[in-house]
Amino acid sequence: VKLDGGTHKYMVANTKLCLGFEGVSSTSVDDYSDNRATGSFSGSLSRVDDIFDKAMLFDGSTGYIYITNPANTIPSGSGVFTIDCVIRPDTMGNETIISYGSNANNQANIFYITANSVGHDFSGSALTYTTGDISGVWSYIAVTFDGTTRTLYYNGTSVATDSPSPDVASPSVIHI
Repeated sequence: VKLDGGTHKYMVANTKLCLGFEGVSSTSVDDYSDNRATGSFSGSLSRVDDIFDKAMLFDGSTGYIYITNPANTIPSGSGVFTIDCVIRPDTMGNETIISYGSNANNQANIFYITANSVGHDFSGSALTYTTGDISGVWSYIAVTFDGTTRTLYYNGTSVATDSPSPDVASPSVIHI
């Protein structure tokens, strides 16, 4: 994500979390939204220069970023949200991109990739889109929920919709 003067050039009003990797330290990353959360690193992560200036390289097994939910600003229950990111997987497989909530009680919000698709699981209700193998390819993926309809996007195009009945537990930590 390219940042200009500490402000994400695509950030819109009511953004709850906006991570940029331009000025990343060796142990944390800052949130450029008004909430100013800090993401801490765990496992093997490194910052790399790439097509989008700076990106994080996750090792695929132990590396992740965790963020303590600042003042409970991340949506829970059936709260509206948008999660979007640009990814370039080295290989395809069952990998979580972002998750929060409670897996144990089927009250989680999970954005992920599989061997041939991208998907979003919302309180046990999965919405997926078959991408084929996108290894080594930069792809923009997003999921939105307006309180009624969930929409999955792949490279800016709406590719799947449904109307789930979410019950996401209030997250204390977000994992990326």
